[in-house]
Amino acid sequence: MKNVIKEIGKNQILLLIVPNKNYTKEISKLTRTLSKKNKVCYVSLNRTYEALKLLFKKENIKSANCFIIDAITKAVIKTPKGKKDSVFVSSPAALTEMSLAITKIQKKCPEYLLFDSLSTLLIYEDASTVTRFVHSLISRVRVRETTLIFTILASDKNTSLVKNMSMLVDKVIEID
Repeated sequence: MKNVIKEIGKNQILLLIVPNKNYTKEISKLTRTLSKKNKVCYVSLNRTYEALKLLFKKENIKSANCFIIDAITKAVIKTPKGKKDSVFVSSPAALTEMSLAITKIQKKCPEYLLFDSLSTLLIYEDASTVTRFVHSLISRVRVRETTLIFTILASDKNTSLVKNMSMLVDKVIEID
């Protein structure tokens, strides 16, 4: 993880390829490290707000420094209770809504935007649609001082999305 943090310090836009079997553990370590001293916007496409809060507590992640964009809760619970540290998007397939939520949060200047995960987006959208969404997001983040970290499962590393993203991001890092 030290090498990953070092690369995050040198690059603004990164793609992390994370092993399937250690995915939650690695993302938790990364979130814990980043949120110790910085604000993190965590875009969740596969865990609800409540599940993330429990995970943060279990993994000693400083949740006070984390803002959550949750694309799951609204799909399961039609009217989630409003939280000051979150925005609820209707589903992972709602890319425009997600994009607007990310833009709104960027105005609050989080140092890191952690996108969990592109593998989940591939369930809802084809690779070319996801690539267009990612390209648009990267273009908007580049004008800010936010570091954008995309994650993807190692099992998806040979997809056209990863090949296309390697041209868009500053660094692709494969976690062992």
